[in-house]
Amino acid sequence: MNDIPITRARRTEFNTRAEGEDMIIEGYFVVFEQPYYIDDYCEEIVARGAFDGADMSDVRALIDHLPHLVLGRNTANTLTISIDDTGLFGSVKINSRDADAVSLHARCQRGDVDQASFGFEETSVEYTDLPDGRIRRTINKIGKLWEISAVSYTHLRAHETLSDL
Repeated sequence: MNDIPITRARRTEFNTRAEGEDMIIEGYFVVFEQPYYIDDYCEEIVARGAFDGADMSDVRALIDHLPHLVLGRNTANTLTISIDDTGLFGSVKINSRDADAVSLHARCQRGDVDQASFGFEETSVEYTDLPDGRIRRTINKIGKLWEISAVSYTHLRAHETLSDL
């Protein structure tokens, strides 16, 4: 296992809703072909098709990439992930007995938390020089999707290990 997941964050529109007694948080955690600005000289995009063949066998939904704040998990049927022409969409069924999850649902509903991120391992990346002197980094293939997160800030934590999170 490569223990250096890369994370990227972006603004999103989380939808919150009730489904019977269940509370749901859902939205796009990855949008294809949309630039993620790493810094002043580099932008990054996730190519359409980057998740083709990716290992998504055990993905968790987290709060701020923190492994002790698990919202849902696809192997527990509390997280559903789908990929369409827009990107990677996640739907999380909130545990009503988890105060952190219920609070996040309320924060997303109010618009206080409106950013999404994902932790992954890449297997194919392409670099392109842009006319303005910047660089575009295109992620063509993702080998493993570890997690998706609702995050407070669009921060990057590209060199932390799972044990650091």
